[in-house]
Amino acid sequence: MFTGFQIIAITLLMFLSGLEGSLSGFFFTPYGSSILLGWITGLIMGDTKIGLTIGGTMELMGIGMNPLGGSSVPNYSIGTVIGTAFAVASGVGIEIGIATAIPAATLSVQLDVLQKALGSFFYHKAMTANENGNHKAMYNWIRLGFLPQLFIGTFAVMLMLVGGSAVVELVINTLPQWLLTGFQKAGGVLPALGFAILLRSLPIQGNFMYVLIGFVLASYMGLPMLAIAIIGLALAMLAYKQNKRFHELSEAKGVIDDE
Repeated sequence: MFTGFQIIAITLLMFLSGLEGSLSGFFFTPYGSSILLGWITGLIMGDTKIGLTIGGTMELMGIGMNPLGGSSVPNYSIGTVIGTAFAVASGVGIEIGIATAIPAATLSVQLDVLQKALGSFFYHKAMTANENGNHKAMYNWIRLGFLPQLFIGTFAVMLMLVGGSAVVELVINTLPQWLLTGFQKAGGVLPALGFAILLRSLPIQGNFMYVLIGFVLASYMGLPMLAIAIIGLALAMLAYKQNKRFHELSEAKGVIDDE
């Protein structure tokens, strides 16, 4: 089902994304990485539209889910890569992608527990080095602590890809048609749910006029998201300049009053 190039390229993508996320997090940040991974995986598989669709769906599912305090949450990056690869390779469509992406992301919780358990060995070594005043060794142990996270997730993705058609056939034969249809419908509902969660986390009360502007631009004028984003950026820059000017005038007035 998957060519050797696709297996190697996607496996390498998972490893490099995990490495970059651990070192800098500039490209593969906790927010937005699923969309980027979906696009790149779709590019490797030959269908970027499916990759962006599944990546965007997984991203919206993960909004507000952050592994705070050492907690484990589904790895939607793994779900995006697996879902996109299987959706394109099977030729069935988005529903198969969602049907494989959600279980893969959910099962990755157990992988997260395993990699944290293994990583604790390195971090205890780092704590001991810090207590002994050996900071160079401490940083080296901390860097080594990322290895379980890199290799376990990458190895799991590689195994699923090597399984290939057997995994897809298992999903198709095991899941009933009504459940696949449900996944397809859920793929259309989840973005709306994700936006609702996002809106709840934003300061809407004082900025509701911008929500109305965006709604009118999208629903009545039919502008694409990029155009709306550019308009939003222009409004944000305008508001920033006005606030800056207001503070400058307030400070100048305060100086005059003091004199």
